[in-house]
Amino acid sequence: MEFMGLVANKIDFFLLVLARVTGIFSTAPIFSSRGIPPQMKIGLSGLVALIIFPVVKPPVHPLPEDIWNFGLLVAGELMLGLIIGFAAQMIFAGIQLAGTAIDMQMGFAIVNVMDPMHGTPIPLIGNFKYILALLLFLTTNGHHLVLSALYHSYQLVPLTAFGFTGSLVGYMMKMAAGVFLLAVKISLPVVGALFVVDIALGLIARTVPQMNVFIVGLPLKIAVGLVVIMLSLPLYLFMMEILFNKTYSDLINLLRTI
Repeated sequence: MEFMGLVANKIDFFLLVLARVTGIFSTAPIFSSRGIPPQMKIGLSGLVALIIFPVVKPPVHPLPEDIWNFGLLVAGELMLGLIIGFAAQMIFAGIQLAGTAIDMQMGFAIVNVMDPMHGTPIPLIGNFKYILALLLFLTTNGHHLVLSALYHSYQLVPLTAFGFTGSLVGYMMKMAAGVFLLAVKISLPVVGALFVVDIALGLIARTVPQMNVFIVGLPLKIAVGLVVIMLSLPLYLFMMEILFNKTYSDLINLLRTI
């Protein structure tokens, strides 16, 4: 009862904490899934805010009593949470982009499946790698790293201290550029093998004009692509584990930049 009375007496302070938590849970991996009902997301955000509320330092300056100025502070905390969750989601965007590149080379570009996390169509191989990365993310307690980044965000960026700066925008652009580099690294084994197959098919088409390369080439590229995906799967899982740990350090560096 004393704890709830403390929350009631400092409801404005609690709303600022809740806004940042809600922002993270709206865009972070796993927590932002469409499979989670909105009521559960709201309840989880409120529960985490209640847990973390006692250890958050109050703002140095008194909070404004004007509803508009206070609303701007809440919007700023919400925006900070959205940025943190979006930064944690970058790695999965790179995985989907890599899957798109692989599907285009294998001939699966017209075969799309529904992404259960966001409700959007994504390529077949991209969905396979995406779900595999999500399972590994949960297995390696990657969602705990997101919660840890949330806790450290209140230490590195106190309440009401968020503001857009040139360094923040530059760091976010650097992370966005890293998405394309990550997609190249993930798709390179399969795309490279299929490129060699294309060269071989081109040489066969020049030396044996009677052969219908299109009919032979499509199943051959699918078979080679699937074999290379299976052979490179251990490397992919090892790479994902390293990238998940790097994501946490990137989130901390982002907070320090802010």
